[in-house]
Amino acid sequence: MRGRRCYPLLWRRFSYEKTSKTSEFRESPIYNFVSLAIPAPCTNRDVVEQVAKESRIPIESLSDELEQPVYRRGQSIDNFAGDEFDEIAHDYDNMQWWLSDRGLNMAIVAPLSQIRGS
Repeated sequence: MRGRRCYPLLWRRFSYEKTSKTSEFRESPIYNFVSLAIPAPCTNRDVVEQVAKESRIPIESLSDELEQPVYRRGQSIDNFAGDEFDEIAHDYDNMQWWLSDRGLNMAIVAPLSQIRGS
């Protein structure tokens, strides 16, 4: 039986441009599979924090947007860290995630069309 694989090329919310080429955490989201339960009530911020902790990825900065919604039920996570970060980021308009030399970042980032004034 084949094991699950992580496919970082399918990540739509990961910022390759913002990710540090020298970050010691750069490959952690690819290889760290996490299996954990997060008790209710919980938010996506709780999920990100626990996945990062299990993957030994420090957190540099997380968007306050991750505080909503608040789930009345607990969350069961069985996923690669990077896949989980990407799925969570996908739940928010314009949220991206990346890894700096200090750790994980998740933030709302204006689309290029807004930055360029289009």
